[in-house]
Amino acid sequence: MSSKTVSVPIGIAWVAMVAIGASRASQSSGYEIVSGAGKCLDVHAPEQTTDGGRVQVWDCNGAQQQRWMVVGEEIRSGAGLCLDVEEPNQYNNGARVQVWGCNGGRQQRWTVLDDQIRSGAGLCLDVHEPDQYNNGARVQVWECTGAQAQKWRLR
Repeated sequence: MSSKTVSVPIGIAWVAMVAIGASRASQSSGYEIVSGAGKCLDVHAPEQTTDGGRVQVWDCNGAQQQRWMVVGEEIRSGAGLCLDVEEPNQYNNGARVQVWGCNGGRQQRWTVLDDQIRSGAGLCLDVHEPDQYNNGARVQVWECTGAQAQKWRLR
C-alpha cells in the first residue's frame, strides 16, 4: 500500500484543525507548515525545547522540530512551545520569530487568511526573501504583501 501526501491551503486545514479540537490534535503527530518556496517551518533542533529557540525554514524531513499543532490561536511546536514573535519588536518589520513557553500573549496569537499566517500584531509570517530557498533562512514578521515569502500551506 502506498502512502500519499496531500497538500491543502492553510486556511482550509486551519479550520479543520481548530474544529478537531485540542484533545484530538494533541494525539496526532501534527502538521508540517510549508513555505511558498517549499521549505518546512522548523525550530533549530538544539533549541527546540528552549525559550527563544530559533525558527527557520529547512528541507522537509518529518522531524519533531517540523511538526506543528494549533490550539485556539496558538501554533505549538512538536516540543510544545508556542510560535512567538520577539515581544518588544512584535509591531516592527523584521521582528524575529522564535518558540517560547505558551503564555497567551499577543505575540503568540496567530490567524490565517487564505495562505497567510498573521501575528497578533497584524504582520505576516515571512521568510527572509533573499534566502527563502536556503536551509536555515530566518523567519520573521513583515507587513503583508502577498509575496511568495509570506505564503504557507499545511501538509
